Amino acid sequence: MNKKIEHEIDILYSTHYFERDLFVLNIDGKTTMVYRSSGLNGGRKGRILPFMYLNTHTSFSSPSMGYIFKEFLFDKKYQSHKKQPNRFPGLEKLLVEIEEKISFEQPIIEDIEPTNKNIEKIAINVNSDLKKILENKTFFDFKNDNKYV
Repeated sequence: MNKKIEHEIDILYSTHYFERDLFVLNIDGKTTMVYRSSGLNGGRKGRILPFMYLNTHTSFSSPSMGYIFKEFLFDKKYQSHKKQPNRFPGLEKLLVEIEEKISFEQPIIEDIEPTNKNIEKIAINVNSDLKKILENKTFFDFKNDNKYV
């Protein structure tokens, strides 16, 4: 009989961020961040994907204000998944498990106009919250700490 693989997953923080939900999770004693996709930019609505932080700077070469950097720790290096988790062994299975664990969590939605000024203010506040929460935490490595790999 096959025993179901499971990670111990707890939500440390959640917030709604312009059509998306952001989560800081404790997985087996280590920390990571994921977001629930809005589906607005070609992704599947409701899909869970890892991220690192939000862009709070504007320059000619930087992504737009508030952009969610789709990166995560994989094999001791930060990798960009570009919304293609199937490129990384075991990642999709873990994301499905995370999705099951947080599916009922719905952060409070604030009706805020997505202007550049509002996006910048909220991105800075969220990054500040994330920095405080992540202080002195060990990041979850999606290859080396993942039971599905």
